[in-house]
Amino acid sequence: RQATAYPLLCQPNAGSPSLRDGKPVYEQTPQQFAEHVIQLFELGVQAVGGCCGTTPEFIRAVAVHC
Repeated sequence: RQATAYPLLCQPNAGSPSLRDGKPVYEQTPQQFAEHVIQLFELGVQAVGGCCGTTPEFIRAVAVHC
């Protein structure tokens, strides 16, 4: 945050994936994702989306908790 006056945007994924049957599996829950997003806002991020492993439920959890 101290390095720029521009808006900070972030698009985190749903944690670090593990491989199951050769496919990535994200085990983070929407609640856990929302808790991490709250920390991002506290650090000065102004907008957050979702990337790999997130679903509409993850974004809803952020909207409810933020």
